Amino acid sequence: MNEQFRQRFEEGMQKIADSLNKKSGVKLLDKVHERIGKLKQKFPSIHRYFDIEIKSTESVQQKSKVKGKNKDIKLDNQVVEISKMQIVTSIKWAVKPNVDINARSGVYFLRTTLEADSEELIWQCYNIIREIEATFRVLKNRP
Repeated sequence: MNEQFRQRFEEGMQKIADSLNKKSGVKLLDKVHERIGKLKQKFPSIHRYFDIEIKSTESVQQKSKVKGKNKDIKLDNQVVEISKMQIVTSIKWAVKPNVDINARSGVYFLRTTLEADSEELIWQCYNIIREIEATFRVLKNRP
């Protein structure tokens, strides 16, 4: 399960990184942090194993004055608004060093009175019993 979560988390990070190079992709630092936060919320058990590094630059953009809280300058009798934005240039992520993602994986311990030599037979019986119990739960909760 952890490997599947890891793969999906990395696919999500790759989508975020790919959007930095697209024309209409998300590049603002706040928005990129928001997307990473949503991805972390989606995969809470796996994101703690990753180091994420974001590099950004400050971009200056001039717009004609409408209303704003940023600095204003006057050029040729026209008021121009200057806004500074943090633009993400790259994202890097990697698994933290000396960390085993599967270290906390669970182990099934089945105790039985069956005298079967085959572990596969015991596992099949366990899965059949689990399916029957799930079916009873569904039938019990029906209105």
